[in-house]
Amino acid sequence: MIEILKFFLIPIGLIYNAITQLRLKFSKPFKASVPVICVGNINVGGVGKTPFTEYLANYLKEKKLKPAILSRGYKGKLKYVKVNNKIHNYKDVGDEPLMLSYTAPTYVGEDRAKIAQMAIKDGANILIMDDGFQSPTIYKDFSFVVIDGKTGLGNGQVIPSGPLREYLSFGKKRANAFVIVGPDKTGIKKKLTDFPVIEVKVQTKFKPSKYKAYYAFAGIGKPEKFYNTLRETGAKISVAKSFMDHHAYTNKELKEIEDISTFKNIIPITTSKDWVKFPNRYKKVIDFLPITYKIENEKLLAQVIHDLLT
Repeated sequence: MIEILKFFLIPIGLIYNAITQLRLKFSKPFKASVPVICVGNINVGGVGKTPFTEYLANYLKEKKLKPAILSRGYKGKLKYVKVNNKIHNYKDVGDEPLMLSYTAPTYVGEDRAKIAQMAIKDGANILIMDDGFQSPTIYKDFSFVVIDGKTGLGNGQVIPSGPLREYLSFGKKRANAFVIVGPDKTGIKKKLTDFPVIEVKVQTKFKPSKYKAYYAFAGIGKPEKFYNTLRETGAKISVAKSFMDHHAYTNKELKEIEDISTFKNIIPITTSKDWVKFPNRYKKVIDFLPITYKIENEKLLAQVIHDLLT
């Protein structure tokens, strides 16, 4: 029944895709005075682009560059500010920008041209857009499109009949390279033969308790990715609870998680994206799973970045 419904929704997806392409075609993007790298996606969330943004920022810092990160600041009430993680919280600037600000200077605002100018004025000599592949406001010198290796592009249709923001054929026209996070379970790499494809392995140095199980919870696009990574460390999950992406945790919810964990003698754990949103009191009692990306073909990424900067 659901698949039949999706079939009938395809015309709406075609209209959605057409509107996206028209916005891109008839807008006049701002051209920054420094290179702009976009880390985006054609799927609707949960592909792993923000950790790749972190990886890229650290990589550029190692090259003695001064990167700054540009973000829309989803659900944040402040606009056109540089994130200060000592005074701002996720309600001010959004959860992902708050997390990214620990890696590199991060600026939030819907008009990315405006925050790009703010970052350049502050000394940034290269900019990374976290998301914004479909944003027409700023010219991108290079665009990475991130895809989850496990789910690929789903049924290949645009929302609401599928998981895409635009069709792959249109995304290819603006992409410079693709990033596949995790094993390529759907064979998407075969459809990207004309592009550099950066393959990424998710890894963590987390050492689970040998004696206690975990209460795992997350408010991200695909919580099951968090649970699977946690299990791969050898951790035993006693309770798993998923919330909506960008979930705003209440004190009541956090207290309930703490109380259940205490009663069951298990350890509460979440993602770093969720953890940064907690009051200090709960940061002391709830653990988080740190993840990093390992680039399987580092020489290809190095060549891509070298070509961009020369």
